[in-house]
Amino acid sequence: MVVEGDEVAGMAIGLINPNLWYPELMYLHQILLYVKPEYRNTRAAYNLLQAYNKEVDSLLEQKRIFSSTITAAEPLHDIDFGKYGYVMAEKVWQLEQ
Repeated sequence: MVVEGDEVAGMAIGLINPNLWYPELMYLHQILLYVKPEYRNTRAAYNLLQAYNKEVDSLLEQKRIFSSTITAAEPLHDIDFGKYGYVMAEKVWQLEQ
């Protein structure tokens, strides 16, 4: 969660679960990254990702997780997560119905 003044500006939520192929390895998967509309195009999103990454670093240091991922669903396609230390590992395509 990131706070601007006295108000919550956004939040990130992650889920720690075992790797499908190597269940002994725990992965942190970011499942929610949200910034309120009035705080978009401010430093709120940057501050949120910095706080999230600080928690990731702590979990890695404690050996509670093996790795962390961020899912960039639309409308996050235009965010360069590489600036935050992430690399593109895969893309997911969904069948339209």
